[in-house]
Amino acid sequence: MAMGDTYGMAEEPYVPHPIDTSDTRLDELKPLLEQLARNAHEVWAQKRIEDGWTRGPQRDDAKRKHPCLVPYDQLPGAEKEYDRALVNQTLKTTIALGYRIVNLQTRPQKELPKDDSPHDDMDDSANILKYCKEVEAGNKECEPLLNALMLSQELIFPPFQEADHDAKRYRKEYQNTSQAAVWFGVAAIFLGLYETVYPHWSPDWVEYLEFSFALLCLASILVGVLSKPKEHWLLARYRAEKLRLLKFKTIMDTQHWCVNSGETKRPGEPQSDDMRARVVARVLKLRAMVYQDVEERTVEGVVPDVSDVQCSENNPNSLREIIKYYCDKRIRAQMYYLADAEKNDGAGAHLLMTIVFFVTFGCILLHSGLDLLNYPGIGVLITAAVLGPAFVAGIKTYIASREFARNALRHRATLRSLQALDEEMVKAENLSEKFRIAQACELVLEFDASEFMRLLREVEWYG
Repeated sequence: MAMGDTYGMAEEPYVPHPIDTSDTRLDELKPLLEQLARNAHEVWAQKRIEDGWTRGPQRDDAKRKHPCLVPYDQLPGAEKEYDRALVNQTLKTTIALGYRIVNLQTRPQKELPKDDSPHDDMDDSANILKYCKEVEAGNKECEPLLNALMLSQELIFPPFQEADHDAKRYRKEYQNTSQAAVWFGVAAIFLGLYETVYPHWSPDWVEYLEFSFALLCLASILVGVLSKPKEHWLLARYRAEKLRLLKFKTIMDTQHWCVNSGETKRPGEPQSDDMRARVVARVLKLRAMVYQDVEERTVEGVVPDVSDVQCSENNPNSLREIIKYYCDKRIRAQMYYLADAEKNDGAGAHLLMTIVFFVTFGCILLHSGLDLLNYPGIGVLITAAVLGPAFVAGIKTYIASREFARNALRHRATLRSLQALDEEMVKAENLSEKFRIAQACELVLEFDASEFMRLLREVEWYG
């Protein structure tokens, strides 16, 4: 029996099971879909022409004539839809299988700051585009770094964006809620004092207004207690900073350049299953964290990596590219951030609190002196003396709800450490020494992130 005859002997009918793409949307990829449909027609037409086909009024296989051997724009609508449908299903299947399609040209270099320093240390779209061109030009030493950046951009950057966005949103909620609670409370205290000191000059509506402010203060506190914006803020910020640390730990992984026989992954080729699995596991672990985990982790401390640098001489040019990227994207970007953060130290607010304190203390002394002299009209001094601490509490809450103010000294210390390490990096000539300096930088930044969270956990409604 001929092998071909066996196809007609199947006992059960064949039932196709294509990948389900019913929930996959291509809203952002419609321009790409049209380009791919056009290209599919061009490829088909080129193959037909190479095989001797020419344009004809109708299809004739014997004479090799086909009416669709025309530019894509001149095709009938039905033929265009055929090409689009084929490409559409291919794109949907690609997305359904978990792959991401990213346009590396969506962030042109001109969006970087004028001094070209990469102040955004997480988004590597422009860097991937740059190193793709380097590899295409024959600079193979850039391949390990390119593969590392593509892995990070695919697995770490999207959850970081989500966590960073959530942190900013919840911080804003916390700021608004805490400020509302404090200032509504200050207003209620002021009106209560006014009624106490000047009972004969207080109309009935003052009492109702005082009660309303007190209710609004209580409502703000209840909103903060029930919705927990502070806890959500700190959890999202902790998650974002840990993802930032994970990115650079992944990029500095020796597996990228420590390879056998000088082999490296081709750009765009999947990283080893082990490395990818480790990154995915850590990302999932961070996403599964709750606020109680943050409280526990912030007191664990930081454990330095004391392992030796592996294969530093195996692929020195690739390691040199990675270290160069690290210095520009990590060390100097963090130095820029910390230098800017150092300016937002709340010095003006602290000066205002000092002034209010001494004014309040002066009112108390003046009140005591005038009271001994039985001087009338000292109610204003009593009011000022009592309102002073409440006003200071409001200022402290405002300062505490800003991520920079309570951490100004820590920012300054971390900046000085990075500046010193950056100078050592410039002086170092040995690649192993440069890599160990990079490890020291990561230790400083990891400790900085841990201390940052520890200080912010102490933030309360009253600052």
